[in-house]
This record gives sequence, structure tokens and C-alpha cells, in this order.
Amino acid sequence: MKDLKAFSKKDALDGMAKESWIQFVMDIIGLSKRRTYTRSLFSVTSIFLHVSFAYSASAIVISEDSIYIKRTLVDIMACSFSVILWHQIQLHSKKFRVFYSNLKSCPRNLFLFDRHEKGVIKMIVLLSFLFPIITALTIISEFIPYWSENYIKFWLLGYSVSDNRPLQMVMVFICMLMYFSSRFLLQSLSVTISSVFSYKLSKAIRMQNKLLKDSINRDCFHQELNFYNHIIKCCKRFENFNNGTALLLIFVCCGELYAGLGIALDETQPTPKHIVPVEATFTIAICIISVFSFLTVASKVPSAMTETRTIFQEIYQQTLFKRIYNSNEELLILKSLGETEPFYFTAGEFFRLDKGLILSFFGTVLTFCILIMQLKRVDLESMN
Repeated sequence: MKDLKAFSKKDALDGMAKESWIQFVMDIIGLSKRRTYTRSLFSVTSIFLHVSFAYSASAIVISEDSIYIKRTLVDIMACSFSVILWHQIQLHSKKFRVFYSNLKSCPRNLFLFDRHEKGVIKMIVLLSFLFPIITALTIISEFIPYWSENYIKFWLLGYSVSDNRPLQMVMVFICMLMYFSSRFLLQSLSVTISSVFSYKLSKAIRMQNKLLKDSINRDCFHQELNFYNHIIKCCKRFENFNNGTALLLIFVCCGELYAGLGIALDETQPTPKHIVPVEATFTIAICIISVFSFLTVASKVPSAMTETRTIFQEIYQQTLFKRIYNSNEELLILKSLGETEPFYFTAGEFFRLDKGLILSFFGTVLTFCILIMQLKRVDLESMN
């Protein structure tokens, strides 16, 4: 433990997190500060999210023609998942802080962000905030040539400022921004947090594999082994926080995919018609990008541990063949490393997060969504 503390620099990871904007994201979704659940409910993000959800639900309930204009109850479900995701994160934020505290005890160089990584993370965070804005602006630009008072009334909760068209556009833009932010923003930021830490943990394992390999038959081997075990412990701490969040993220993506396909297949009979491909494209795109990046990065940790097993299986066989080991203890350690079982992140402990889940996930969800939508189109009277 003293060796770990010798390498520990508490401000190093915080500094890197700030440089890459990860600290900013952690502050927004309530992971960085120690506060009670009640206090987190009155944070700026929580208030904005709940107000946006209340507005989205009101737009559907108040508007008499909403079921034909643009939205269905599926949209309420999609928005409600974001609220549920927020509460899930707050309830388990203590587990994240335990993980983050353990992460600070690892050697600093294992979690350094290079310039390319910082740039990529900043771009992802920036796009997460810009995505709702871009979506709203694109829909408005498509809507202006085909003006519809019914469409305006939907966004303005049944009201219309018919004498001032520019004011109407500004108000509709603000309402759209609230609506799409409540659906897309928290989802994107949560995926970013999960992906970044999964990536850094997998990279740390790969770097430690090399250090372990280079330290065989040297005095620092046991120290490097302690660091490796500490990284695996951090993986388990992160899994303890992330497994429930991962399951909810998958539910969020399922809801968004269903809503996007419903719009694209004209299942909700939206008007005006020219907005259909725009909103469907953005909704399905954010779903596909989130799931693909989330599952791809999550699978890097077991891949890195598989490399550990492969490397030390070869070293163990060579050591036995050449009889170059210093002690039986060292030989047993090499054998244990060669028998390492990969550690998988899970979603609610129901299934593993890996690349193989991507195709099966999209295949199953896509088939189910299309089937349900086609069943809704069936004229039951004609069947009789």
C-alpha cells in the first residue's frame, strides 16, 4: 500500500480530467461532488431535466391533435428514460466516487491523456451539447418554407402568436431545444463518461502488461503485479457503478430507436410531412452512435485481459522449457497470469457488454420495432 501511495498524486487525475472536459461533464451529471440525493434534486441540471420532461409530457397531453401531429406515448417513454437515468446516476454516485478515488492510487502515467485523446474527448463533449441545437435548427429550417399553425401550436402548448412570426420561431426553437436536450443530452454525456473510463482502464491494462513483461526476474516485478491487481480492482469498482447505468442506457437507446422508426415509417402520421426524414435521421443516428461507441469501448477491457492471458501463457511455457525461473513462487505467478479470466462489464448483470452484442441488439430491436409498428397498422375490422 505504501508503494501505491508513493506513486499517487491526487491532483494529477483531476488536472487531466479538467483539461479533457471530463471534469466538466462529471460536474453536470452530479458525479464529482459529494452531496445528498435531496440536494442533487435541486441542482441546475436536475431542474432543467425535470422541467423539460414536464414540458414534453404537457405538449402531448394538452394538444388535442398531438397524436396526429408528431408525437405518441412512445415519446413520453423516451423522455422519461432520461429522468430515470438521472436518478439512477444520483443514487449510485457514491460508488463512482469510490472508483474515482481508487483510480487516483494508480501510477499517474497509466492515465495520462495525450494530445490526440484530449482533442477527441473535447470534440465528443462539444458535439453532445451541440446535437440538440443542430437538431432543432435543422427542423426549423425545414419547417419555415411549409408553415403550419397546428405544428406551432403543438410546440407552444396550444398557443399561437400569429401576428409575430419571428417571435414564434424563437419560442418554438427554445421549446425544441428543451425537448431534444431532455432526450439526447444526458444520454450522450453518460455514454461519454462510461466510454472514456472504460477506454482508460483498458489502456492501463495494456500498458501494465508491458511493464509486467519487462519486469520479470527483476525486483520490481511484485510491485508491478500489485499495480496490475489494483487496476483490475478499479475495473470492478467501475462495474459496480456502471452496470445499472448501462442497462438503462440500453433501454434509452431502444426507446429512441422505436421512436425514430415510428417517425420514419409514418407510424405516428406526422405533419408537416417534410420534417419526417429530418427528425427520424437525427433520432436514429444518436441511438446508433451511442450504442456502437458504448459497446465497442466496453469490450476493450476484456480484450486487454485476454492479451494478458496470451502473453503470460507464452512466457510460462518458455520459462518451463528453458528452466529460467528464479523460484517456484514466480512460476506460480506466471501460471496464474496465464490463466487470467477476462473481466466483462455487464448491463444490470443480465448480459455482457461486448462487440458481439451490437449486431444481436440491433437485429432484435429492429425486428421487434418493425413488427409492432406493422401490427399497429393492421385493420382489425378487415381481419374479421
